[in-house]
Amino acid sequence: MAYLNWTNNVPGAFEIQVGQGSVELRVNSEYRKTLLEKLREGQSYELRMDLSQGWTVYWKVREGDSRLLLSHPEKDQWVGAVSLNQEDFNRVISWIENPEADVVSLSSLKTYGSFSKVSNLELAIRFLK
Repeated sequence: MAYLNWTNNVPGAFEIQVGQGSVELRVNSEYRKTLLEKLREGQSYELRMDLSQGWTVYWKVREGDSRLLLSHPEKDQWVGAVSLNQEDFNRVISWIENPEADVVSLSSLKTYGSFSKVSNLELAIRFLK
């Protein structure tokens, strides 16, 4: 499993905005390539991202419907699971690859019809210039 430690150990590089069931990860644009490399790493397309404020996000390519799930296993710990089928994963990769895309909203995948109604997390990545 690939791993990214984005717990804000580089001042100004990463910032997380948390709302009710939603997360916006604000990332300096220079880290776009790093994110793409980590998402594509290995055959399994699995990634663990440790973020600030007690957040961890797991990415995984899976069969069937895509889904975004949020769990709250402990008082100060939040876990997001981004489980995407191959088609949605490829779509997200192409969005991130597009240098004109300032915001990649994974919730917009719902418009493509292969998204589980069980999803309870809104996740967006904003690339700062």
